[in-house]
Amino acid sequence: MTHTKCIGSLRRDLLRGDMLLGFRGRVVDIYKLCLAKSASVGVLFLFAASGSPVALAASEGGGPEVSHPTEFAASSSPGVVQVSQSSDDELLADEDDGNDDLLSGDGGGTDDALISGGDSDSGDLLLDDSAGADGLLDEDPEGDLLDSSGEAEVEAVEDGDGDQGSEVEKVEWSPRMGTYEDPHAAVFQEDQYPSASECKTCHERIYWEWAASNHAYASISPMFHKFEQKITDLSQGTIGSFCVRCHQQVGTQRGEPRWLPLWERSKVSREGVTCITCHRVARQYGKVNGERFVEPGDLSEPMKSDTDDSQFAEVAENPSDYSVALDGKQRGREIHSGVISFEQMSKSEFCVSCHQVAVHPGIKLEIVWDQYRNSPALAEGVTCQDCHMGRTPGVADGYEQDFAAVVGGEPVGKKTDHHNHSFYGPGYSIAHPGIFPHNPDADRWTVEEWLKFDYRAGWGKRDFEEAAFIANDASTFLPDQLDAMEAAAAEGSEPQLEELLRQRERLATAVDIRAGQLERPGELRHAYERFTAAVDDLEAAVGSDRIQVENVTAVRDAFAELETAFAYDFPDAWAFSVDREDAREVVEFNLDLLDEKRKLRRQVMENGTRIDGPFFDEPPRVGESFEFSYRVVNVDEGHNLPSGSLGAQPELWLNVALIDPDGNTVFESGYVDSNGDMADLHSHDVRAGEIEHDDQLFNLQTKFLTTNVKGTDREMYLPINFDLDQLPFIRPATVPTTVLNHPPFIRMENRSVPPGGSRMAEYTVPAEAISKPGHYRLAVRMRSRAEPIYFMKFVEATPEMERAMNEWMLDIHPYTVEFEVSD
Repeated sequence: MTHTKCIGSLRRDLLRGDMLLGFRGRVVDIYKLCLAKSASVGVLFLFAASGSPVALAASEGGGPEVSHPTEFAASSSPGVVQVSQSSDDELLADEDDGNDDLLSGDGGGTDDALISGGDSDSGDLLLDDSAGADGLLDEDPEGDLLDSSGEAEVEAVEDGDGDQGSEVEKVEWSPRMGTYEDPHAAVFQEDQYPSASECKTCHERIYWEWAASNHAYASISPMFHKFEQKITDLSQGTIGSFCVRCHQQVGTQRGEPRWLPLWERSKVSREGVTCITCHRVARQYGKVNGERFVEPGDLSEPMKSDTDDSQFAEVAENPSDYSVALDGKQRGREIHSGVISFEQMSKSEFCVSCHQVAVHPGIKLEIVWDQYRNSPALAEGVTCQDCHMGRTPGVADGYEQDFAAVVGGEPVGKKTDHHNHSFYGPGYSIAHPGIFPHNPDADRWTVEEWLKFDYRAGWGKRDFEEAAFIANDASTFLPDQLDAMEAAAAEGSEPQLEELLRQRERLATAVDIRAGQLERPGELRHAYERFTAAVDDLEAAVGSDRIQVENVTAVRDAFAELETAFAYDFPDAWAFSVDREDAREVVEFNLDLLDEKRKLRRQVMENGTRIDGPFFDEPPRVGESFEFSYRVVNVDEGHNLPSGSLGAQPELWLNVALIDPDGNTVFESGYVDSNGDMADLHSHDVRAGEIEHDDQLFNLQTKFLTTNVKGTDREMYLPINFDLDQLPFIRPATVPTTVLNHPPFIRMENRSVPPGGSRMAEYTVPAEAISKPGHYRLAVRMRSRAEPIYFMKFVEATPEMERAMNEWMLDIHPYTVEFEVSD
């Protein structure tokens, strides 16, 4: 294996996460450093976790070649692992022959090997690519990921001999780095806000519960970003960081600007409400609209918890037994050095800072805390945590018992109350399953690369890849075969058709598989039919000694159409099947997590609600109208049904249908339009006259009532008077809200059911619907969805977002009763 390929292999492993990099100001730990991959390297040097250099012998024999050498064109420098084979080389010193030490390459003493690739033009291996742009710290040759401006100041540093040595980049200030001056400081800044993946090592169960939770989703949510951007546009940017300071609190605190795309944010920022968002808060907060302060500090800093450190003391007193390091001086896996008791974390008051929100006009958008403060749950001493983190979703019946941590495979202390970090609730994800739930294995690819991975098309699945392999194989070999046939035909000799016929049969298998994956497979099947016909004509011409060049050309043209019809067009990141298959494993794992999330969502909704009925005023009779009703009960004693979260967005309604003896639906309320919306005043189909308005709709969705320039109050999904100004501007109320109890011209129409309360849903079936005697069925279900589709269209959501939103629509307590109708 050449040194260049070894560097490429190192770079690929590095970018794919197969190497452990630990920047802690002391040492870079590098493992899997082309070991046993080079035929010319005599010794490899690694830094151990302690910072001491370790020499590893490498085989003189040839190592295995990598599968995709074209990926390694990024580096043309002599290998990072090439060091002198002289037995008297000093570990960190240059030899007289001019070869540099472990920290530099052999290109004349100009480059640092572990810090650069050995070629003064190619730059820094860990920081640069072949174009001179930062590799790990850059997303393109024009700018460092840590420097949004794309500008860097480069200054030369003298090496130990007084010569001009390797170039060190000094990155100017950027919003993402605050006031830090160089990449090392930026890394230090990141290290002050540890990622949840670092906590996963000892708290794995909690990590995977959190990974699919609504807290973990706060920053990822595509709907949040669309909503936040629309509000920003409507307010001419005057809301500033109001939304992101809660959904992306750590990122905001790190100085990341509001507008920064998700894929340019730090990992811990993408984690939304992550571990340190709660466990590094040291002050008690009240109604602060999500504006709290996370205490900075590296992983070794103490964490806050509602318990004392008695469990942790066992580890702290015996760190060597658990192979952990409580500070930067000890050997072992780094962990936090202590647990500080923070009593408020177990109280509902800890949740109020984010779950009670008033927006700029002076109206409350999220009122869960207000509802809880007036609930039976508060009077009984039941906390938010008891229902949302307990044993049973939505029910305060205690906690599971489990170990707080497992360190080095050994449970710590004794079992105690396990607070489930799924944070049970009705919310759900509509993000790409490669991006959410959080999964360390997914970090091998960037957010932008994941967004180009078509998981719905079956990328990475066995059948998909089998068909893709056959099609690719044919694209690789058939052109040469056809060239040979064309030459044979031109010379008047008989071409060999065996391989062409074999490819045709294999392509038939690929077409059958691929046709089942395409929404419109007709074009593919027709293209294959034309290809088969052209091959048949060529075969017939060979048999009759009438073969012409035109016969071969016809096959070539037909195959070109078939290639197009297969519709395989992979982005560069997904060009290789092995990458798609690896990514599919991540997606399937994440989809399993989301299935578990779906089950928990159903449980919390069903445990908090009940439907009683139907109740009939009189027995139904043929040719007569009749009335019936259901009682919707809020079993939850902690807050309203639905909860006072996000104003007019969460939907909860009843869908009732009457089916006659012939199986026809003769009456229905709660039906949806072509977009999946209820047939209320906001339905696009109702407004277009394509379906009738549902006059008997039972809908618990909250709405805002706004007074606009024309007309009276209007139901709206945002507390904004859209018609008041050509440039809508969310202005604070000019009159104290204590006077009106709401801002001028904006009120909230709360239709939800209070804790422990109920509401009747009443219906009237017209006489013409009961046209014959017999056996009738009356079906009911409660339906739940996080967002109306009309609102998603308003904020310019994508069709994929709308599709995912409807896929998660939940039917709660569906059941059917049967009754007889007589003449």
